[in-house]
Amino acid sequence: MSNISVDDFISNYEEYLIIDVRSEGEFDEYSILGSHNISILNNDEKHTIGKLYKENQSLAYRMGLEVGSAKLISIYDEIQNLLKLENKKKVLFYCFRGGTRSKSVYQSLLLLKMDCYLLEGGIKAYRKYILENLCDFVQHFNFLVVAGNTGCGKTKYLKKVKNEGLPIIDLEGLANNRGSIFGSIGLGRPTNQKNFDSLLFFELRKLKIDGKKIAIVESESKKIGNALLPNCMMDQLNNGRHILIECSIKKRVENIKEDYLNLPLNKERIITLINNNSHLKFHLGKDWNEKLIDHLQANRMDEFIKQLLVDYYDVLYSYSRKNIKIEKQLFSDDEEELTSLIKDQYLLMNQSM
Repeated sequence: MSNISVDDFISNYEEYLIIDVRSEGEFDEYSILGSHNISILNNDEKHTIGKLYKENQSLAYRMGLEVGSAKLISIYDEIQNLLKLENKKKVLFYCFRGGTRSKSVYQSLLLLKMDCYLLEGGIKAYRKYILENLCDFVQHFNFLVVAGNTGCGKTKYLKKVKNEGLPIIDLEGLANNRGSIFGSIGLGRPTNQKNFDSLLFFELRKLKIDGKKIAIVESESKKIGNALLPNCMMDQLNNGRHILIECSIKKRVENIKEDYLNLPLNKERIITLINNNSHLKFHLGKDWNEKLIDHLQANRMDEFIKQLLVDYYDVLYSYSRKNIKIEKQLFSDDEEELTSLIKDQYLLMNQSM
C-alpha cells in the first residue's frame, strides 16, 4: 500500500490531485487546501450508516460497501477528468483518519492502474502537522507592517504593491473578513480557524519557496472575523517594521464607500450589528447609537461613516498603536504616493538583510 506521510505530501504538494472522499458537510467544515470533494458517502448516507453502526457493525459495513461500490466507476471517471484539467498524474486520497472510506476508494482505483496514494492519518494528521509547523514558517519571515486608521486604504495599497511583484500576505483576505464590525458584509461565510491556519501556512510556504524573507502585511488585531492569529504570528508582527499611512477624513470616507457601498445595502443587518456591539451601546451611549442609526436610515452615508470613524475606530486605533514604534509616517490623499512609501520601505528592509 502506497501510504504517504503528511510531511512527504507537503514537501511534494504540487504533484498531487487531492481527493477528499468525506461527505460534503465534512468537506465544507474543513478540507486540505486545493482538494476536490468526491464523496464515497454523502451527508444522508453517512448519517444512516453511522446510526446503523451503533446497532450492528457488520450490517453497517455491508451497507457502506453496497453504497460506495455503486459509485466507483463515476468516481474513477471524475478523477480522470480532473487529472486532465489540472495536468497531474498522481492522486492522493484522504478521509478523516485515513480509514475505511479513503482505503476503499484507493484500493479499488489502484486495481484500475491509477497512480494513487493514501494520506496517512487523514485530515486529522494534516491538521496536527499544520499546528506543529506553522510557527516555523512564521519565524522565517520579517514583516513590514502597514498601519493606519480604518478607511485609509491599507488593503487597497497592499494589493497595488502585490500587482507589482512584492510579497504580501492578505490576512483579512484569508479570514474572508475586513476586520471591523461590518467586516463580513458582502463576503459570505468567514473562514473558520482550521481553514485559516491552513491558508496562512500555504501562503508562507509559497513565499519561502520563492526565496522571500520579508512579507508585507496590514496591521491587525489578534482576531479577524472568526479566526485568531497564532501567538507566534502576533509576536513577529509586533517585532516587525511598522509604517503609518494617513489621509484626510474625506478620503477615508471615500475609501469606505468604495469598499462597502458597491454592494446591496442591508440596513436591517447593519442595525442589528450596531445594536449587538456592546462597546457602541454602553460606552458611546444610547443617544450616540440612535444618531448613528438615524444617519443610516436617512441615507446620510457620509455622516454615518464619519461618526463611526471618528468616535469609534480612531479611538480604538489610538490605543492599539501606543506600544508600537512607527519607523516611517506619511499623510497624503495621493494613492500613488502612499503606494510608493510601502514599496520604498520594503526595498530598504530587503537591502538591510
